Amino acid sequence: MVNKIESQINNPVSFEIVSSEDTNATQVIRIRLYDMDEMDDCELVFACRGLAESILEEITLRGFEKISKVSFSKNDEKSNQWFYDKVTGAFKNDRDNWVIETDGVDLFNVLALEGVDNKRTTSNSVTEILQVLGIEATRLSLIRELRFILRSYEIYVNYRHLSTLVDMMT
Repeated sequence: MVNKIESQINNPVSFEIVSSEDTNATQVIRIRLYDMDEMDDCELVFACRGLAESILEEITLRGFEKISKVSFSKNDEKSNQWFYDKVTGAFKNDRDNWVIETDGVDLFNVLALEGVDNKRTTSNSVTEILQVLGIEATRLSLIRELRFILRSYEIYVNYRHLSTLVDMMT
């Protein structure tokens, strides 16, 4: 983390970054400023604000550049999806799990993470699904999205009609 901050900051003030060990539960980063004798108070304040702004706004310390926000929620109580748990060897209901929703999409990097179940990871970005998983996954995703929207308005459309529409789209 320290190397990333040091390499991406362009600031007129000389500084040194000291941080806690990566294994600590609470991460603390301290920035020590040097060569401040030549600056008046106003210049020093602007330099410190610029340094803080560039660290907080422009540098991604953890996570993915394309994902700006993440929220967690318990899965819907009405979920009837079942999956096979490799650890216990039993089938479990999907409502026992958490759903992670993001602002932004980076499907390729998310699927590469250890612990991410690639069979239950979804995205509503059709172009990203096409680039990462191909045309058949894009087709299935479109059908799933259309069925979800129609079901929420209690509209029934035969699967063959939806698949014909999606086949033309893809």
